[in-house]
Amino acid sequence: MNEAIVFFVISLIIFIAGMYLAAPLIGINMGGYSTSGITNNITVTTITRNKETYTITVPKNIRSSGYTGVEKLKIVNAYATGSGGTYTVHITIKNTGTKIATIDQVFVNNTPLTSTIALTSTSGSVSSTTSGITMYPGSQATLEFTISGSPGQTVSIVIHTASGGQYPATVTLP
Repeated sequence: MNEAIVFFVISLIIFIAGMYLAAPLIGINMGGYSTSGITNNITVTTITRNKETYTITVPKNIRSSGYTGVEKLKIVNAYATGSGGTYTVHITIKNTGTKIATIDQVFVNNTPLTSTIALTSTSGSVSSTTSGITMYPGSQATLEFTISGSPGQTVSIVIHTASGGQYPATVTLP
């Protein structure tokens, strides 16, 4: 009776893991997948049945084995400085997600920004290339760009990422 329960529990764990596409992560060979190339595994549980030991493991860094992560940028601060019709917008952005985010466009009042975007301050891993500004998880960057406007005008800004994410902010010109 106990063997049947142990076998049922093992089968249930394997079934649930397979349902979440984790079969290759726990060492089950399904169509050629296995954990043989994955190192630094964490043991989730070990079950012994009839002197045979079954160990279920997952990788420490699940992202290295197919997990795609979550893109999430947070607008930490957004404000404008300047006067006389020319303003500099300062936007501090933090990547609070688990995957790399690439800012590929900035929209001002629903129009793509054509002026140069400057990175004035960064923490963590941030880089600027011709394809955009790449922010690794946990990094923070302050973007600055110049726009035209009038004192008291409210400006809508949208940070757009290569994966299609849109992160809005509103700035009132001084």
